Amino acid sequence: MSEDIYTDVCVIGGGPAGACCALKLAKYGHKVHLIESEKFPRQHIGESLTAGIIPLLKQLDILHPVEAAGFYRPEATFLHWGKINGDTPHPIDKGGFQVDRGVFDQLLLEQASSAGVNILQPALAEHPIETEKGWHIQAKYARQKKNIFAKKIVIASGKKTLLPSHRKRLSPPTLAIYAYWEKTAINGIESRVEAFDNGWLWGAPLPNGLFNIALFTNPDSSAFSSCEEIKYYYLQRISQSRLLSESLKGRRKGKLHICDASSYVVESPANNNCFFIGDAALRIDPLSSQGVQLSIKTAILAAIALHTQFATPHESKASIQFYTQKVHNMAHQHQAITERFYSEHGQQHSNRFWSRRMPALTKTTTAINTPHPPAAQNTYSPRSTPLKLADKAKLIIWPVLIGDKMKNLKALQCPGFERPVAFLQNIEIAPLIQFIENKNRTSREIIIE
Repeated sequence: MSEDIYTDVCVIGGGPAGACCALKLAKYGHKVHLIESEKFPRQHIGESLTAGIIPLLKQLDILHPVEAAGFYRPEATFLHWGKINGDTPHPIDKGGFQVDRGVFDQLLLEQASSAGVNILQPALAEHPIETEKGWHIQAKYARQKKNIFAKKIVIASGKKTLLPSHRKRLSPPTLAIYAYWEKTAINGIESRVEAFDNGWLWGAPLPNGLFNIALFTNPDSSAFSSCEEIKYYYLQRISQSRLLSESLKGRRKGKLHICDASSYVVESPANNNCFFIGDAALRIDPLSSQGVQLSIKTAILAAIALHTQFATPHESKASIQFYTQKVHNMAHQHQAITERFYSEHGQQHSNRFWSRRMPALTKTTTAINTPHPPAAQNTYSPRSTPLKLADKAKLIIWPVLIGDKMKNLKALQCPGFERPVAFLQNIEIAPLIQFIENKNRTSREIIIE
């Protein structure tokens, strides 16, 4: 027996990215169905959320239920990294969370359901088929076959996606080995980060009483020829740890997890009918502890882009360009930040793990720190000095976000700008530039006019 379902958007994946995208779309008034293969709650790595997640939760109007869930709110972390020896807590920005991802992800999905999202869970989706009117997705749910016909589709299923995408690797291959521990001898709610000669360790207590310890290293170690050797390496590194060795006084709960933690970005994360979000669009280095934050950010941006396509179809191209640029910018900015952190410790070690993660940063740092002779300054007078555009500065068409929609506007492109600028203190810049282009006027004359 089968059932036909017609919807505006089908979201495949019910993690933080999928739940938040579906939630945002439902609040815009769109009909949304979400397919999640696993039964919640379930354990998932990625438990440290920085304070940067607060504005995103506010934007989704779900900050209060997250704050009420009783997650840890650490204000410091223990670091043994570079010149920091780890003896005392290192202050961090207030406002972040240390969560039980089973509870956190379930909470987000419940918020989406409350907003009107139709959730099929657990359900197994087959490969989506693109049609003239959108997408056809077959799913097995509650012993029935569901035929979902959606105008748009959102892929939020993590690295394993049902649709092909071309990923660009941003980091050297990185292997993650982690496990959950109980009854450890480590006190406090602070997370712990410790570098060693061939990688680094991260550990944090969770609200459910468990303690997660993850190790990150090169996957090509000669010690990794078998699962037993990987397990031995993991335990050996913890036993030698300055910050985490006390955890071995407890016991491991569950199996040892091994996964790829390399960074990447999808070259084309969006088109007219399909958006890739969360880990399906990009993955950043786990050192930043901002993976969940960025997943939710892509979810919000994709929801705005899809809303733009529904409300103003002629701006569909702008929505795709805007979303793609944002995803690529986030990926490359976080990669540069991560390289800077790796450099802080790697400058003291010649090990291959650290040297492979430093070159790009070294070049960037050199460029930033190289002093430039001050340019000759002419005396400026608003009454007498004519204004003109800088050499190579020009107006171009650029996708921008205005309210809850994206559109193409004229923006100023100029050498030295990180990106084209369309607004200056909420004032559209293109009309102001037109007063300057090809006109020999002072600022006083422009203001009078």
